[in-house]
Amino acid sequence: MGFEFDPAKSAANLEKHGIDFVRAQALWSDPDRGEHVMTKKRRTSRTKARTAAELDAMHDAGIDLSAHVDLGQGVRPGRAIQRVNVDFPVDLLREIDQEARRLGVTRQAFIKVRLADSLTKNH
Repeated sequence: MGFEFDPAKSAANLEKHGIDFVRAQALWSDPDRGEHVMTKKRRTSRTKARTAAELDAMHDAGIDLSAHVDLGQGVRPGRAIQRVNVDFPVDLLREIDQEARRLGVTRQAFIKVRLADSLTKNH
């Protein structure tokens, strides 16, 4: 499933909420995403689990979710992350960077989403 969005709004969302629309699209498109997200309230050490539905309702109400979601600590069951290094031809990398800038996303986000899209279309 593809999403269309305004790159400026994606950049604003990244600044305000810590996630751009390309990353959000990848998360919502992930069939293995969890239904619970561990959240941490500011200035406390207590955590509380929130359902995806609760987070959706908070987002729809215009509540800033950055105080409730620690994106740096999120894990997806069965989806361990492994860092890889990839060498790209310079011309291809320039094109990737140009398209990522046009969309208002990082190079890494652009590459991840395009690879995921490619794999999804082939299955």
